[in-house]
Amino acid sequence: MDRPADNIRYQDPKTLSEKPFWDDGKRWFIPNGQHTSMGPGIIPPKHGVNRNIGNSNTISKKQERRREKFARDFIKSQLGAAINGTENWVGKQVLGRGGFGTVGAWARTDEHNVIQEIIAVKDVPLKESSAWTGNSPENEWNQPFIWYDKATRTPLETKLHEVVHHQHCRNITDLLGWRRYIERGAFRLYLEFCPHGDLAEVLYSYYESPFFIPESFLWHLFLSLARACVTMDHVGARWQEPQNPRWTDDTDIVHLDLKPSNTIVFLGEPTGRGFLGYEYPTPKVGDFGLAEYTDRNDTRNPGFFDIIGTAGYKNPEQLGYSNHFNDLVLSWSNVFSVGVLMWSLSMLRARNEEPPPADRQQMRTTATAFLPQLPVFQHWYSFNPWVYSQALQDLITTCLRYRPNDRPTSWQLVATIRNQIQAREDRWIQEQSASPGTHNLDCSQFKWRVGHSATGWDETGIRTRRG
Repeated sequence: MDRPADNIRYQDPKTLSEKPFWDDGKRWFIPNGQHTSMGPGIIPPKHGVNRNIGNSNTISKKQERRREKFARDFIKSQLGAAINGTENWVGKQVLGRGGFGTVGAWARTDEHNVIQEIIAVKDVPLKESSAWTGNSPENEWNQPFIWYDKATRTPLETKLHEVVHHQHCRNITDLLGWRRYIERGAFRLYLEFCPHGDLAEVLYSYYESPFFIPESFLWHLFLSLARACVTMDHVGARWQEPQNPRWTDDTDIVHLDLKPSNTIVFLGEPTGRGFLGYEYPTPKVGDFGLAEYTDRNDTRNPGFFDIIGTAGYKNPEQLGYSNHFNDLVLSWSNVFSVGVLMWSLSMLRARNEEPPPADRQQMRTTATAFLPQLPVFQHWYSFNPWVYSQALQDLITTCLRYRPNDRPTSWQLVATIRNQIQAREDRWIQEQSASPGTHNLDCSQFKWRVGHSATGWDETGIRTRRG
């Protein structure tokens, strides 16, 4: 089968091969264009993105009703912080619910009910979420890993998000403020609102269609994620924490939860730097709920990190059965996570499960100093079939290398991607001019917008995908 040209946006999979689109027993693309899903770990057909954690087999109906009541009470509550003044801020819409919190949209309106500003509010009710899972109400509130400074009840999530926010990277969501609630054992983050949804919605949308994500957007996304990695790389040298002996000049922030199948990478407003006469939304890394800070002298590293994150998106340094060289979880681990995320978007596939026992055993027995690439591990992220340029596949592959030192640094990744975009920019412009819409991205547009009336905004609704 000949490789399609790297400027092809859409290609009917049945023209690529007579075999099913997925020939690994997981997800199949039948020649008539109809999808069917088989096996674990592959994203299911989309009927709206399900943000609710748990099901009837693991969470009782009573617990689920309690979650729903909390979401309703949350969206009707006061904003709780002075964000451009507290007057006329109203909780309007629950955007999503997860295992430890709920996110909603708050709008500030004028006397004519015209929307002046929208922000996202994430409420993390630690005591309440313990009750959701049947644990003691004090359980989550007193877990040491929740806190950066337990004495002052400063959550680790808010501290790390604050640190990267102050690096002024446009590819990380802005943290506008935060507040703790001692009595109810909770804290809130006040965040930049991203009106174009997240990568989960993009993945599901293209998964259901006969089209592929434009390669120009994938390079744009790749560059954005690489910039976010630069921001987390050796951040200790740019941000001082003199009261914390664990915080050094070599401190890295590792996100540990970069994946497309969750609300982690958001799509914000375009930056005004478009080069196609059409501007892509700005990818922004958010949700630092599982993030950690560490360095080469951290005695917890790497063993502590084995328990954090989603199995199919963990880097080799986190996996005891594959980390034969005791490599540490550091900034290079973010680069691996970006590689997996780019693989998922380019292959329209989610990988949530661990490698099967046979592969894990082979990883244990084949990794040696003379075989640092560990082909078995890279085989776990197959590039078959591939519809984009060889350059994109090669760069994603370098991020997925088994040994951390064989991967590019975040700075090298940014430089390489910029060169690749520059080499393709003129051709993309010509293609977009000759066939308008060729490089456009199918993504969400939040229905309620600044400058428009808030009349009719349903305060109990879920996110509206299309405006």
